[in-house]
Amino acid sequence: MTAIQSIDTLMSLGWYLDTSLFMDFVDRNIRIGFDTAEVHDGQTLLHIKGKSKAGSRMFAPVIANGKRFAFELTKNVNLLRYIQLSNKIPYYYSELTKAEVVRALRKTYPQREISEILDWWAAFCFLLSDYRKVELAYQIDEELTDLALRFPIKKNVQDYVHLMISKKNGLAFITSDKLDDQIKDLQEKYYPHIYLWSEVKDQIPLDDVFKQLPI
Repeated sequence: MTAIQSIDTLMSLGWYLDTSLFMDFVDRNIRIGFDTAEVHDGQTLLHIKGKSKAGSRMFAPVIANGKRFAFELTKNVNLLRYIQLSNKIPYYYSELTKAEVVRALRKTYPQREISEILDWWAAFCFLLSDYRKVELAYQIDEELTDLALRFPIKKNVQDYVHLMISKKNGLAFITSDKLDDQIKDLQEKYYPHIYLWSEVKDQIPLDDVFKQLPI
């Protein structure tokens, strides 16, 4: 990590979260009408013993649009919650992020109503406490083609668009995708504030109360 990519610098920026951080979370069951006495505040955790070797599973009860949800948490999503609650870092998404998530949900759960999918998204935003939308006030231009030519990756062009959004808004781009091992080149030649989640996640300070909780 370079000086410009220090943890202090990272902590001073808003975070644009790549969908690679939570697509495994999207694949979990949508649970609606979860009946529990716990507060549905997105912060209270339920530990439910499972039948698998994994032991207990963690759920976060949430209310969104008047409906009760309980999300089974993945390690990444739970750590993102702890980081946000400890440091008040604003997280950002774009309409592209939302489209990727609801497309995956709609594909996985075709029997669900569209309104249920949108309620799930609203509940997810509430779960991350301070998940803000980046308004796109520009058009995609030849910069996208330039990125594709200079840094060819195997996946589709969505990764480039997420990078462009982060750069144009001065946000740290947080991803678990190594981008075909081209992150260093992208940092040096396109935008320095690209952070690989596996390299930074354990360096972010947490409040003592969260250090004692399971992730």
